[in-house]
Amino acid sequence: VNGGRRALRDVPVSQVELVVKVNLMGILLCTKVAMDVMAEQAGVTGHIFNTVGSGVKGGGTPGYACYGATKRGLPQLTDSLVAELDKGVQGYPKQ
Repeated sequence: VNGGRRALRDVPVSQVELVVKVNLMGILLCTKVAMDVMAEQAGVTGHIFNTVGSGVKGGGTPGYACYGATKRGLPQLTDSLVAELDKGVQGYPKQ
């Protein structure tokens, strides 16, 4: 969901919430469920891929502040999960 191309100050809060829920929370929750399912499959290994368009790497695009923020958050989410799965979370037992 891109929320429509317009200045952030002109985007209703309900539209911002929709873009965040679909583009960021949707991936976050689906990834969590996939991790839970995979953890229950003893002896099975696999990978989770979160992808975003190549345009996310570049600079900002006027009119897409909310959309861009949600899409730029996905590489951070994926990098954090890779480190979490590899090293564990400091102060907690590694799962």
